Amino acid sequence: MNDINDKVYLIAMIETLINNNRETNLGDYSLEYDTTVSKIKTEDNEIATLAVSTRLKAKKTKKIVWGFIYHKTILEADNVFANKTIEKIKEEMNKLHENTEEEKMKFILHKEGKKMYLDNPNIDPRLAGFFGDLQESKTVYPIVRLGGRFPKEAIPKLDSIYNKLLEKYN
Repeated sequence: MNDINDKVYLIAMIETLINNNRETNLGDYSLEYDTTVSKIKTEDNEIATLAVSTRLKAKKTKKIVWGFIYHKTILEADNVFANKTIEKIKEEMNKLHENTEEEKMKFILHKEGKKMYLDNPNIDPRLAGFFGDLQESKTVYPIVRLGGRFPKEAIPKLDSIYNKLLEKYN
């Protein structure tokens, strides 16, 4: 995990969960977010996650130049899309949205192993469309080349916003 991913993760989570924003201005770029419930399969079970899709778009060209999906665990189950489990997911998501700022920050900062988020190399096809220009269709499932290059000229603005959020929520 690199420094940029750490910063973007924190900004994306605070903006979506606490500030109810779907975009952050980075000068010539905009950092845009979309949230949904997704699943990650493991050897033993499935993990229902809050998936925060994040893309960086150049304002002049409207081209998406960078993307990443951050996953946070909601719950684990044998089948996350079974009726009983769907009800539990809804309950957990409602609790999360009703939580205090402090509780939301605990959720955001909670470690998922060594990182604050889960990696999922298999992109849920429902999430792929958000990444437009980064998307390739070589198979039945869309392949999204997440990552790309985060433009150097956007980093000072990213750092500034990151530091302001740390100051406010730390």
